[in-house]
Amino acid sequence: ESQTAPAPVQPSNPMPEDLPPVEPSIEPLQDLLTQLDDDTAYMERQAAKAEAALFEERLRLLKEEAAKKAEEEQRRRWEAAREAWERSCMAAEEAEERRLRA
Repeated sequence: ESQTAPAPVQPSNPMPEDLPPVEPSIEPLQDLLTQLDDDTAYMERQAAKAEAALFEERLRLLKEEAAKKAEEEQRRRWEAAREAWERSCMAAEEAEERRLRA
């Protein structure tokens, strides 16, 4: 009886050296770069929006402060005018009293 060697078993999954060469694809890298650009642009837009909101808030506060100062200045002028009127009235009364005494 002759003994025959068993036939070599072929693997069901080919070995890497048996695979055809694969050309590296740049498409996934381009997709990642595009996504990174989109994310960067989004972050820049968000930063610009935040900066604009901060500017608007500062502007609102400056306008509010200017309005308060204008109101205080108007009140001060009114008070000064009232005091001047009172002094004028007192001076007129004193002048009338001096005229009556003379």
